[in-house]
Amino acid sequence: FFFFFQAEDGIRDPLWSRGLGDVYKRQGKVMLHLYLGCLKLFSYPSPLAALYEVLKAQEEQTNLYEQFHIHRMLSRIEDQIIKKDTSDDASKEIDMLIKFQQLLAEMQDNMQEALKLYIGFWKELQDESPNFQYLGNIS
Repeated sequence: FFFFFQAEDGIRDPLWSRGLGDVYKRQGKVMLHLYLGCLKLFSYPSPLAALYEVLKAQEEQTNLYEQFHIHRMLSRIEDQIIKKDTSDDASKEIDMLIKFQQLLAEMQDNMQEALKLYIGFWKELQDESPNFQYLGNIS
């Protein structure tokens, strides 16, 4: 092994060099994640999948150029998520969810009322002298 300084983006660090190929491979990996993020953000509108790719790129050691593109992609993803959240589809989904919760609460109330009537009916039948008028009203 040879120990020498390797220049990368104007910063000189002492590293065990394996050749310049490592620098190019790393830069290609970062840019590949960014390109995949763009594809997933704009071609298949999936901001979460794009965010995953950008975060994978951010995990790598990046230079200033790559950091700029990562920041730019993160702001575009944020804009698309905000835009998606404020769209009519999101408000329709929220309205449907609220209506579903209201119907579910109404159904639970009806089930409780039916259960009280059912229990009352069978209690009345078990009495020594059941009130048949009450039983008729229940059914």
